Amino acid sequence: VKTIRVVPVFLLQGVHVMEDIPEEIHQAQQALPELTIEICPHLGSHPYLKQVLYKKWQVEGSGALVLVAHGSRRAGGNDAILATANALEGEAAFWAVSPKLEEAIMPLIQSGVQHLTILPYFLFAGKITDAIHQAIHDLEERFPEVTFHLLPPLGPTEPMASLVTDLAL
Repeated sequence: VKTIRVVPVFLLQGVHVMEDIPEEIHQAQQALPELTIEICPHLGSHPYLKQVLYKKWQVEGSGALVLVAHGSRRAGGNDAILATANALEGEAAFWAVSPKLEEAIMPLIQSGVQHLTILPYFLFAGKITDAIHQAIHDLEERFPEVTFHLLPPLGPTEPMASLVTDLAL
């Protein structure tokens, strides 16, 4: 092996993608000068990710779409999520910052939307996706006339693996 290509499997361009991984690659390159170590674009930057999300919504969901992510307090840190939700003609919601899930959902319910699909912008299940599930359960009790459909996180699916492979090649 003469070349190693590293694909950061992160949806957003945060500290890990911008600082931590490049630093680790730099250290590895210093320790292994006979290898070429290349960093590829991160998963969330793939131009077809929006199509994968759209297809997931169309196949597994129904009604209005709310894309929910962790959210960042950094200036501009949520721009990619907002742009993605906009491209999907949906709403963006965040767990850690405003607009939070209920803030994003309430105007939709007030406008008469009766079917909502919540798409977690997470690769895998964890504490936050569990908390989102509980929040949806609470909203279902408050709004029994609304059908909430919570999709699973993006996960290790064939479409996601294809995006990673495409970035690596």
